[in-house]
Amino acid sequence: MKKDIYLFILLLPLSVLSKADESSLFWGIGIGVDNLEIGTSYDSNLEAGQKIKDNSQFIEVSAGYQLNRNLSIEAKYADYEKMRKTYILSADGIASFFQPRNKEEVEVSKISASMIYSHKIFSNIRLNALMGYSIFNIDRTVQGTGEVGYGLHGTGLESARGLYVGAGAAYEVYDKFQVNFLWSNSSRGQIDTNDFRVAFKKSI
Repeated sequence: MKKDIYLFILLLPLSVLSKADESSLFWGIGIGVDNLEIGTSYDSNLEAGQKIKDNSQFIEVSAGYQLNRNLSIEAKYADYEKMRKTYILSADGIASFFQPRNKEEVEVSKISASMIYSHKIFSNIRLNALMGYSIFNIDRTVQGTGEVGYGLHGTGLESARGLYVGAGAAYEVYDKFQVNFLWSNSSRGQIDTNDFRVAFKKSI
């Protein structure tokens, strides 16, 4: 984990090696969908290999600084819609009316920082590549719905963090206003992500 952080910090100074002739602050807002897969937090009393996997929608806000015509840095916060799953407390995994169940709700949020390389291919279209570091906060709530003594109850807060990579394209609608189409992916710790989003960015 520390190696990931050090690598990201070491790469940031490379962004100031070229002339900063188009530097400016910018902010943005975006919406997207993420194919999230979160590992189960429970042991062998549940079905083996159970995970929460779903397409979760999210909204994000961002702010950044354009270092030069090709490089920028950006910080983002994203909030995901709640994910739900019902677990069956059964050795054979066969559902029946009498088997106790646990309903789990998971709320996910993410903060991230990234470095973006952008290359103009037409007068108003750019291709983007990015690398960043993200921290996911995973808030679990579990409520047993079966017979007394069988259901698991409680809440838990955990985190997953690591490097991620992405690519996309940006279309400049008019001066200092862009529409961005981005894909990114990461696989680290308790969570795997594969997301696509549309973001609107405005230079200040």
